[in-house]
Amino acid sequence: MTAACWAALSLTCCCARRAAETTQTHYTDSVTVFTRTETVRDTVVRIAPDSAAVKALLECDSAGRIRMARLLEYEAGARMPPPCLDLSDNVLTASATVDSMAVYLTLRDRLERQVTSTHDRNRTAAVVEVNRPTAWQRICCWTVGLAIGCGALFAGWKLVRLVRR
Repeated sequence: MTAACWAALSLTCCCARRAAETTQTHYTDSVTVFTRTETVRDTVVRIAPDSAAVKALLECDSAGRIRMARLLEYEAGARMPPPCLDLSDNVLTASATVDSMAVYLTLRDRLERQVTSTHDRNRTAAVVEVNRPTAWQRICCWTVGLAIGCGALFAGWKLVRLVRR
C-alpha cells in the first residue's frame, strides 16, 4: 500500500519544467544589382594637315634651259616625306605622296552602375512558459527525490549487511 501511494504521489507531482526566455533574431537581406550599358559608335578622327617644302634658286643658262643653281631649304613634314623634284624641258615638277589623313575608329562607351540595397529586420519573439509547476508540485518533487535517495541508501545498507553475514 505504501509503494502504491508513493508511486501515485510521484506521478502526480513531477512534471517537466520549461524555462521562459526572450529570443531575438536579426535578419539582413542584401540585394546587389549590376547594370552595364554599352554603346558602340563609329568615329572619324581628323588629323591636322601636314606640309613639306623645298626652296631653291633657279637660273637660266646660255642655251635657255632652266637649271637649279642652289637649294635653299628642304623641309619634310611630320607624316609626309619631302617632295621629289623633277626639272625637265623647263618645267619644274614637285610631287609628294600622302596617306589618308583620317583614321576610322570604333569606340565603345561603357557605363557600369552598381546598386546595393540592404534591409535589416529585427524580430523579437517571447517564449511563453507552459505547464509551470505550482508550489505544491515543487514540494512533492523534492519529497519524492528525497524518498528515492533515502530508499537507495537503505537498499545499499541492507545489501552491505547481507554481504557481511
